[in-house]
Amino acid sequence: MKEVDLTSWDSGVAVDLFNEELRKVLVNIADNNVKAEAVRKIKIEFSLKPDNSRRLAAVSVTATSTLAPVQAHKGIVFFDSGKDGKIGVYQDDPAQLELDGSNTVFEMPKEGVR
Repeated sequence: MKEVDLTSWDSGVAVDLFNEELRKVLVNIADNNVKAEAVRKIKIEFSLKPDNSRRLAAVSVTATSTLAPVQAHKGIVFFDSGKDGKIGVYQDDPAQLELDGSNTVFEMPKEGVR
């Protein structure tokens, strides 16, 4: 009988789980929407629950990764009300400005008016 180690446990499942989480980390590192310098982590956890005889144990192995979160993207929006009175929100896009003066700075509705 061969003694168990990290690489031989359950036909190398711990190595396979690590490699799967490593791929997730590498994709996260390559993503321009996350902070490049953020720390990523891979955790492999073995849980062993022995029986009363202490001669055998139920074992489970899991692997998880902690990735860098997507960074917030900031911008500016403008509010305006159309002819129907509905309030609209528009991105900062100079091409959206109407030169005939029909788009004015949005005025918030008066208090109590709906």
